[in-house]
Amino acid sequence: MVSIPLDDIEMLPEHEYYIRFSTTQREATPWAEAGYEVAVSGAELRKATARSIYQYQGTDSLSLTQSSSTSYTVTGKDFSATFSQGTLSKYIYKGNTLISTPVKLNTFRAPTENDHAQEGNWEALGVRSLTLTKGNFAVTEDEQHKWIDLQITNKYKTSTSSITFTVQQRFRIYPDGTIAASNIITPNVDGQILPKLGFRFEMPNACTQLTWFGRGPLDSYADRKDASLPGIYHSTVAAQWTNFIRPQETGNKEDVRWLAIQQSTGDGLLISNSQQMATTVGNWRAEEIYKGRGNRVKHPYEMSAVKNTVVCLDAWTRALGNASCGPDVLDRYERKNAQTPFSFIIRPLGNTLSDQELTALANVTAPVCEPVVIKTDRNGYAHLSTTTPGATIHYKKVSKDGTEEEGELTEVTNQPIDMCMGGTLTAYATCEGWADGVETTQQFGLHVDKKLRSEE
Repeated sequence: MVSIPLDDIEMLPEHEYYIRFSTTQREATPWAEAGYEVAVSGAELRKATARSIYQYQGTDSLSLTQSSSTSYTVTGKDFSATFSQGTLSKYIYKGNTLISTPVKLNTFRAPTENDHAQEGNWEALGVRSLTLTKGNFAVTEDEQHKWIDLQITNKYKTSTSSITFTVQQRFRIYPDGTIAASNIITPNVDGQILPKLGFRFEMPNACTQLTWFGRGPLDSYADRKDASLPGIYHSTVAAQWTNFIRPQETGNKEDVRWLAIQQSTGDGLLISNSQQMATTVGNWRAEEIYKGRGNRVKHPYEMSAVKNTVVCLDAWTRALGNASCGPDVLDRYERKNAQTPFSFIIRPLGNTLSDQELTALANVTAPVCEPVVIKTDRNGYAHLSTTTPGATIHYKKVSKDGTEEEGELTEVTNQPIDMCMGGTLTAYATCEGWADGVETTQQFGLHVDKKLRSEE
C-alpha cells in the first residue's frame, strides 16, 4: 500500500482535481521497451465548488440590425452573429466565418452494431430528421449596449411520429463576441430511448484542430469510459473517424468541460459548459451514414468526407451496450427522453493559445441562470429545480378553468405545486449577479390516480 499525502496541496475552489496512476516497465523486455505504460488508472479528488461568473470587462459596445421580421444581426468590434431560422445561424469573427449553418436541435447518431434492438424504434419515431417550426425572437438591449438578449421558443417535430420537442432558448451576446446560450428542451412525450439529445452546427473545413478537457484520447460513452481518463487532449478532426468495417457511430467524447475547434492559424471557437457534455466533431453527417433500415453505407470506401466540420454538442448521447451478442444498454446507463436543460458558452479565438490559457477562458460559469426543470410525480404534483446556487424560482400556474396563481420558491421554501387539475406551468430563475433564466413551460393534463382506479 502506498500513502499519498494531500493535506499540503492547495486546492482552489474554481478548479477540479484528479490523481492519475501509471504503471510502466522499469526495464526493457522482448515485448516492450523501458518506460512502456502497462496500466493506467485515475480518480477524482475534488469537483470545482465555485467558478467565477463570466463578465465582460471591455469598453466596446454592440449594435443590432433587423433585416426582416425573423432575422437579426448583432455586431461588435470584431464579430457579427446572425440570428435567423429561429436560432444562431452564422458567426463571423475578424472576417472568418466560424459557424456556417444554423445551430439546431439534433436527436440522431448513426446506429452501431449494438443498436439493432433500437433501430426499428428510431425509424418509427422519426428522430433522424426533425422539422423546425420557428417562433419569433423577443429582443432586449442593454441601455449601455453591453449586451443584447434574443429569446425564442421553437418546436421540432420528428418525421414519422407525433413526438415534438419544444426548445426555449435565450442567447445573450457580449461585445467581445461571447454568446451564452441557455436552452431547455421539453418533449411532449417522455420515456423514449433516443440516440442522443443536443445541438448540431457546422464550421468551415479549415477548422481542423481539436483541443478538449474531458475524457480522452479514445472515444468514450457512458458505459465505455473508464479507459479514457479526464484530461486535456489534442487531436485533429480527421482523426475522430474510426474506420470500422461497417461505418457507424464514432468520435464521441464524454464528460467534456470545454472544447476548442481551431484553424492552423488559431482562429476558431471555444465552447464550454459549466456542467459536462458529450461532443462529437468530424467530417461526416450521421444521416449520410444511415438513411434507414436496409439503406446505409456498408463499407468504408463508400464514405466521403463532407466539406465542413460537423460539431455535435450533446446533453447526452446513448451508451453502447452489447446487443450485437449480448444484453442491450444496462438500465444504469440508459438515458430516456425527458425535459432537459442544456446551456453552453461560445467564445471566439483569434490566435493559438496554451492549454492553461484556454482553461482560464473556459473556467467560468455562464452569466445567465440555468433553466428551471419541471418534474411531475405520481400524485400529479410538479417539482421545480435549477442548478443555479441560491436562485429564486418564479412560477405562474394557469389552471384549465383560467385561474392564475403566481409565486416564488427558494432553496428553503421550495414546495411541489399541485397540478392535478391540469393547466400550464411557467417558471424561470433569478439570482443576484446573474441574468434571469430562460422561461420553462410545461403543459399538464388532468391527473388520474391509477391506484384509486385499480381499487375500484
